[in-house]
Amino acid sequence: MTAQTSNVSIERVKALFDKEGWKYESAEQGPAIRSGFSGIGLEINVIEPNLNVVTTLATESVKAERFDEVLDWVEQYNFDKAYPTVSAIKDEKRDVTALSAAYSLPGFWDYTDDQFAAQVRTGIQGVVVASRDFLAQFAPDVVQKINERA
Repeated sequence: MTAQTSNVSIERVKALFDKEGWKYESAEQGPAIRSGFSGIGLEINVIEPNLNVVTTLATESVKAERFDEVLDWVEQYNFDKAYPTVSAIKDEKRDVTALSAAYSLPGFWDYTDDQFAAQVRTGIQGVVVASRDFLAQFAPDVVQKINERA
C-alpha cells in the first residue's frame, strides 16, 4: 500500500499570505502561523494531514455562569452553518465562557493553487465571522471597541 501524501502545508499558507500582503508570524510550535483579520486573532496550523484555521475567543464580559446560554447559541450556530465548527468552553478558573471556532481543510486531497487559496480564505472568513457573531451576541461592547480601532 502506498502512503498518501498531501500538498497542504504551512509553506503554501505563507506563500498565499505573502502574495496577498497579509501579515503573519510563525508560531513557536508548528507548523503554524498566527495572524488576525477584522480584530480577530487566529492560528493556521497543520495537524497531519489537515490544515486548520482556529481561534479561541474569551472576554471577561462573558462570565462562566453564561455557559449554558453560550452552549445553546453554539448548538444553533452549528445547526445553521456548514462551517466553521464552534464550541463553548467553560473556564471556571478565569470565570469566562469562551468560544472556539475551527475550520479544517482535509489534507488527503491535492489542491490547485486557486482551490487552496479559496479554502484558506473560506476558513479565515468563517472563523472571523463566527467570532464576531459571538461577540455581537454576548459582548457587543467588545465589537464596538474592535470597530473603533479599525
